[in-house]
Amino acid sequence: GAPTSPLMAASSSLGSPYTDGDIEGGEFSLDDPLVSSSSVGRRQRRNSYQKNYAFVLRSRENTIIHFLMEVRMLRTELPLILFATFMQFFHSTVTNFAYWQHAQLNAANRVPLKDIAFEMLPALDGDMWIISEYILWVILGTVISCMSANLVVKWNAP
Repeated sequence: GAPTSPLMAASSSLGSPYTDGDIEGGEFSLDDPLVSSSSVGRRQRRNSYQKNYAFVLRSRENTIIHFLMEVRMLRTELPLILFATFMQFFHSTVTNFAYWQHAQLNAANRVPLKDIAFEMLPALDGDMWIISEYILWVILGTVISCMSANLVVKWNAP
């Protein structure tokens, strides 16, 4: 007989009771499922090994496809990334200029420059300054590993 759902009708090339854009002649209602229960069951059986895991490693081909998709997204967002990079550079330059102007003042006119949470952070002098370097490298390593892991890891929805 005639297909009973839009998805089945679109997939069958012969005997469609309606043409493109004319869905009133079809024999389906809005309550009909978009996919058959047998195809849902097949899909669940094929991916049943993924149920107990939060992620699955991508194959080599999927990794390459995902990488190319990420490159396309990067090209799309490139103007925003370049603008943000320029603004960061501009902010850094202006901040360094402010510090340079502050250093030119004599000791009587010099008021300490304070950033956000300046008084809450302890002073790291002597051998303790290396702690800030370790924190920076841990944060940078975490960001890079999380970004690169998305190339080879496919996260499953809960």
